[in-house]
Amino acid sequence: MFRKILQKQIPFSLAFLIILLISAASASLFFIFRNKTYQYQLYLQGDSNTNKIFNLEYGSLPQMSEESFFTRVKNQLISDKASFIEANLSEMQLNFYEKGESIKQFKIIGKGKEGSWWETPAGIYKVETKEKVHFSSIGAVYMPYSMQFQGNFFIHGIPYYPDGKETSLSYTGGCIKLLTEDAKEIFELANLGVPVLVFEKDFQKDSFVHEIQAPKVAAEAYLAADLKNNFVFFEKNSSSVLPIASLTKLMTAVISTEYINLEKEITVTASNPFTCQRPCQ
Repeated sequence: MFRKILQKQIPFSLAFLIILLISAASASLFFIFRNKTYQYQLYLQGDSNTNKIFNLEYGSLPQMSEESFFTRVKNQLISDKASFIEANLSEMQLNFYEKGESIKQFKIIGKGKEGSWWETPAGIYKVETKEKVHFSSIGAVYMPYSMQFQGNFFIHGIPYYPDGKETSLSYTGGCIKLLTEDAKEIFELANLGVPVLVFEKDFQKDSFVHEIQAPKVAAEAYLAADLKNNFVFFEKNSSSVLPIASLTKLMTAVISTEYINLEKEITVTASNPFTCQRPCQ
């Protein structure tokens, strides 16, 4: 009797739709909770004399190659009982911290070649994406348990070719490479948004002394420096306030080198919609 009443009150198509909506909602909640994003406001507490708080930006940060600065940032996250990944490229060690406690360590078996365009950049990042298998269009290889933290830079296991053969351990495209079983473990531990601290000791300057003759430049002001080693080759009115039109172009080029594979070839044809509408100069 109850079944007949239910059939009269709720048509079969409506009942099926309700069941479908409940199933979809359950699947969505499962996906959300399984892939929750970790939230952490990045900042740095000043010394006891100033008590000033400095807001930091996620991204490449040259100061992270200085051991004292790196330690301050790391200790700040530990003090806040934050969860984060520490990638020490000098010691080739990767640590996972959960609520300020180091709970797991992994050996880094590969990083970007120093001095190359794909050198792994020091900085403060966060896990942007997670893929059990990511295909690298640059290296034409599959990278298991990949976690993207900056542009083309990932934490991942040992890459393998489409035929299933693993690459050599010396193979690198600039990413932080772990043994595949280790990459799987950190993949399961870290949520999206977890901070990633990348550190490598700065190059130690030698004691060689030399003089550089400044070039004959007619510009009102200029500055030529090695930012990594904090060495100024030559300058003129470097603290003057001037329009930044040309500097904007230079910074666009710098950002491009961080996110784009410079060895990739792009063919521009006459049919390309982005070519000049008039004779190009």
